[in-house]
Amino acid sequence: MLLASNLAAASQRRAAAPDSVRGQNRLVKLLTADACQRLGNRASRAAPDSLSLAQAYEELQSTLAAVVESHAADVRQLASRTKATGAYNQLRADLPDATARRLVKTCPVAAVLYGRFSRFLGDNPAPTQAENQFAQAFSDDLCQRFATLDREGRLQGKTGNELAVLFEQEYAAAFAIQETKITQLYGGVLDEKQGVTQKFLLMIANEIGARTKAHCPQLLRLFNNTK
Repeated sequence: MLLASNLAAASQRRAAAPDSVRGQNRLVKLLTADACQRLGNRASRAAPDSLSLAQAYEELQSTLAAVVESHAADVRQLASRTKATGAYNQLRADLPDATARRLVKTCPVAAVLYGRFSRFLGDNPAPTQAENQFAQAFSDDLCQRFATLDREGRLQGKTGNELAVLFEQEYAAAFAIQETKITQLYGGVLDEKQGVTQKFLLMIANEIGARTKAHCPQLLRLFNNTK
């Protein structure tokens, strides 16, 4: 079943694929309207654009799953009317994909939820303002750590390998301090989705590396010495 994690691939396909089973598009419109109404009936909950990546992912995924399941009888009825071999299985395979694709194109709340996490479904996501602020705080902390080590003379006389080990230790310590902010930004998605985790770590590492090399002379010397 296609859920929110597959929406990126779905959105790259045709906006209105032909029915694999006659009447499928009408059923897709029904499912989409139901899903959008459910998402709209969330006035007592947090605004969709304030949700974390994990919360937005979970809300859209659970809504899609619930809607498809609640219309199981409609799927069976349509399949029985067509009398085509394998119609039910074909519908069960195609409807989630088609519904998700139409939902993010036509339902404003779904579009906002999808936008909260969709950039991590593609390659090379660009950092948001919050992520830039996180990278700045991280690089400032890291730079301060190495400024202190430099003043104390603890960087002098070390080999490239020793400096690399020292950098890994200080990086890990700085990362641990920022762990709460990471959780606030991404919730449980970094634990649940390995691909998202890898993209996040690469993006943040690139941002931190660029900032520290530009504004932290102690780290710049360290990078040069460990080559």
